[in-house]
Amino acid sequence: TSTGQLTTAGLVLGTPMYMAPEQIAGDGVIDQRADLYSLGIVAYEMFAGRLPYDATSAQSMLAAHLSATPRPLASLRPDVDPRVAALIHRCLAKDPARRPQSAAELAAVLRGNAAMPVAPALRARWLAAAAAALVLLLAAGGWWATRRPVALDSIAVLPFENAGGDASDAYFADGISEDLTNALAKVKGLAVTSRTSAANASKLWGKAEDLRALGRRLNVATVLDGRVRRDGARLRLTAELTSVRDGSVLWSETYDRESKDQFALQDELTRAIVDRLRLQLGMARTADRSTTNLAAYDLYMRGRYLWNQRTRTGLAGAVKAFDEAIRIDPSFAAAHAGLADAWALTGIFGYYSPAESFPKARVAADRAVELDSMLSEPHMSRGLVACYYEWDWDRSRREFARAIALDSLNANAWLFRAWLESFEGRYDDALLTMRRAQQLSPLDITIDARVGTMLRHLGRWDDAEKAYRAAMQLDPNAFIVRSELATLLTVRGRYAEALALVPPLTGDFSRLEAGTRGYLLGRMGRVAEARQLLDSLQAFRATRFVPRDAAALTLLALGDVEGAFRELERAVNEDRSWGPLLAQMDSRFAPLTRHARFAALQRAMHVDQVPLGPAMTLP
Repeated sequence: TSTGQLTTAGLVLGTPMYMAPEQIAGDGVIDQRADLYSLGIVAYEMFAGRLPYDATSAQSMLAAHLSATPRPLASLRPDVDPRVAALIHRCLAKDPARRPQSAAELAAVLRGNAAMPVAPALRARWLAAAAAALVLLLAAGGWWATRRPVALDSIAVLPFENAGGDASDAYFADGISEDLTNALAKVKGLAVTSRTSAANASKLWGKAEDLRALGRRLNVATVLDGRVRRDGARLRLTAELTSVRDGSVLWSETYDRESKDQFALQDELTRAIVDRLRLQLGMARTADRSTTNLAAYDLYMRGRYLWNQRTRTGLAGAVKAFDEAIRIDPSFAAAHAGLADAWALTGIFGYYSPAESFPKARVAADRAVELDSMLSEPHMSRGLVACYYEWDWDRSRREFARAIALDSLNANAWLFRAWLESFEGRYDDALLTMRRAQQLSPLDITIDARVGTMLRHLGRWDDAEKAYRAAMQLDPNAFIVRSELATLLTVRGRYAEALALVPPLTGDFSRLEAGTRGYLLGRMGRVAEARQLLDSLQAFRATRFVPRDAAALTLLALGDVEGAFRELERAVNEDRSWGPLLAQMDSRFAPLTRHARFAALQRAMHVDQVPLGPAMTLP
């Protein structure tokens, strides 16, 4: 083939051309069906003379395995018997459950098809490929059962302690950790755990736990820990690099600098770590800050810290911080990208009107690209605008692909790409893509919760609940996971448990909490409280934007189908709100799907050809 050399070292060990989606996504169960997928690739290649996916790099090939549809073999080789082509495509199914379940089953199918009227050369080619692969599979004697992702040269940067004790400086210590993570991630051949995963691991198990055990949980070879104290213009930083294998301290150092030397200090620290790891990788590149102004960068770190909270207050603070950073340094590309991300999330969570937030996100993203075309984040933000506001699925797909091509370790780009795939009705692909995001950032509560959501959309309710419960261990009070778990418990009829997870509305409520609580009150027969919630939503609407899908869910639970449709139609036609997109996969909306007005909503959002989610067919 003309694909070139695509084998690479990384977080997973394997050959990207032949790896099964579950291997790439890091699923817990990897069995012989992954080998049958690889066999399907080999057979396809032997017949077609090319691989089923177009890719020019390891990253694009891995992405294709996760989400692309193979070109029909019949379009390349119309002389291949349809039953052979069907069997090959069955081996290439994204979901292992849809493939042959064992080598023995595949052999039985082959024996059953041995008499099919195909040209001798074609039959010989297929049987030769299959026989060789089956011999390999059977001789392996179950080696796949022990195959696991392998961490090579790898590191986790734990959150640096804010030793000064001033709570207002917490973002500063957090920003130091993030900057070092970003800098090390740019070192070729070094696998770096995401900042969110390292932070959540530290929070969940505590640094008091043996660092070796913490490193093993994160599947890394080394752990970097440290303390930061800022006292006026002085900065004191202590860092220590620990081997996970034997617990030995590989390197430690204390630095005293003026605060204005922060950039040089971070670069010096990164170089020291790389040198000590003896990766022979040359000089590490520093993080792409695109600013030399420490005040602007300080504000940028504050903005990212607040952005990660996902709350109304946090995102408003992030917008303010990024705006101020841009005022100080208008050419600071990363700050424009952060501003785009912040405005996009305010629209997604319903804190601001879509007409206000998404155009601002697009302007900021475009400016970031103008300043630095190699940044991944602004392309992700462009994809968010196209997906959640413009409903331009082709554009959104292209922008997410570009974001991932620029930085295949951008877990948030994979996260939102999974949402795009679910909106397009590609529910199995969406789960695989979300698992890829989880592999890149395995202890990110938002991503962990969304794995549960994709499982819920597939009707895999037991698996979804397990995912939500695991996410809650990271932060039992996180509104995203509490609201999503409440939704699952609601559709399972466990109303009292669900209601305990969503508090009465306050000034910081999100669309998730409002809709779930209103729906629950209606389903529980607490009509007066449900109507009081509707009144509260109307009162809030007088001073700020309130997503109409929250009211629609409440009205639907009260049996007011007409009122629910009226709210959803206004959400689409007046607000251009994305909430009604959920109606095609969220089983709470199932009573609406039989009406012609629902089909009209789908047409307005350009998803009229999208199949309903599997969960919608459950009793």
